Amino acid sequence: MGQHGHHGHESHQLADIPGFWSAWDVNYILLTVAVAAAYLTLFGPLRNRFANSEPLTRRQMGMFFTALSIFFVAKASPLHFYGMHYLFSAHMLQMSLLFFVMPPFLLGAIPPWLVRNAFQRGWLRKLVGLLTQPLVAIILFNFLFSMYHIPKVFDTVSASHTMHTTYHLLLQVTALMMWWPVACPVPELKRLSPLKKIAYIFIDGAALLPACALIIFAGTPLYEVYRDAPQIIPFLTLLDDQQLGGVLMKLIQEISYGIALWFAFSEWYRKEKEKDKLDLALPPRDLALSVPASSLSAGQAGLSK
Repeated sequence: MGQHGHHGHESHQLADIPGFWSAWDVNYILLTVAVAAAYLTLFGPLRNRFANSEPLTRRQMGMFFTALSIFFVAKASPLHFYGMHYLFSAHMLQMSLLFFVMPPFLLGAIPPWLVRNAFQRGWLRKLVGLLTQPLVAIILFNFLFSMYHIPKVFDTVSASHTMHTTYHLLLQVTALMMWWPVACPVPELKRLSPLKKIAYIFIDGAALLPACALIIFAGTPLYEVYRDAPQIIPFLTLLDDQQLGGVLMKLIQEISYGIALWFAFSEWYRKEKEKDKLDLALPPRDLALSVPASSLSAGQAGLSK
């Protein structure tokens, strides 16, 4: 991707910084169009080639185009370019959109029949089952995400386009696995009750605290990548930019997890109401059935006297 492919370590002058329109990434624009075309073709004209296929619902279409719009903003817009080269806060905003906002929409866009067909391959079902075990999913994503923000790792990964792309792809996959227990697209594969979802979301949110604390409370700039970059926002120093990045990451995570908590609570409340309605709909039991047999026999003995 040319100059968009990796972070720049060389010193830049403000005059050299591309303007807004030239900072768009053509490769990611084309990728976004290709993904949209593939989705509409696979689940449109080609859908009948698959067993037990069903037409896309409006909800799935809405979920898909929302996810694709988030991807477009995060990767094709100038947010990607400025985040890669000049602003750590822009990079954190980009990552937050990709890993904390996009995954539940992307999972909601997957037709359940596609997953059922794919899971006919036993090895794939077992692999996804292992990676989406709640504890495994939390540890995998948060470990990789926290490791990424260790300065030595961040600078090493950022220096290589291949390494940077590979690591981000790995983070994206583990982010989807981490969201799976909360937003699983197949009803019969949901393994967490609403109350367990609430506990899962709380634990997942706490697991990210060390990485956020490292960035927000560091007294000095941590990442070599941005040290030679010009200060393109006059009032935003290098340290302020770094701390803003940490705050943005935690804030967006808290908002997205807060919305997930609201859905989990709503699901629990709805099920409790349904349970109450069922209890009220049941016919009242015969009084004799609710009285212990010993009491009845004792009463009869008393009457015979």
